[in-house]
Amino acid sequence: MIQTIFEEMGGTYSRHGDYLLPNLLLLQEEESTEAIGTWGRQHLAYIRHHKQVHYTNLLTSGKLHSYLADIDKRATDFYFRAVTALAEQEGVTEQLKAENQMLWVQKMNNIDSRKSSSRSRTRVWRSNQPTSAPFYLPCQNRAKMARSCAKKD
Repeated sequence: MIQTIFEEMGGTYSRHGDYLLPNLLLLQEEESTEAIGTWGRQHLAYIRHHKQVHYTNLLTSGKLHSYLADIDKRATDFYFRAVTALAEQEGVTEQLKAENQMLWVQKMNNIDSRKSSSRSRTRVWRSNQPTSAPFYLPCQNRAKMARSCAKKD
């Protein structure tokens, strides 16, 4: 009997009714205790929708969780560095915190709010492109928008 390449490589089949289906197993990723935060979840949604081949490759190789945990860690570090730099630039110091706590909280919340709104436009995982693709309209949609705006005027 002629063997298939799959059988020559050690693969087996199981019979389901009239069909022989290959017995395929996904590689199990190492158990990780790292939680995936906001940026990791956002990146997961992005690669699921826009980079499906990359997502499938990560999923089948068992590297998806560690990849997302790394993205989340890098993005969190970037975020805290940016908030700290803005706080220093605007004079929000520990001395201000000791003297006037409410003013310090207001300023820190303002900085946090500005950085949180800009984080959706910043892509830490691909530093060569400053903004992420989902926030750009495709060319045909931009043209439609321009035509509809021109009609209103």
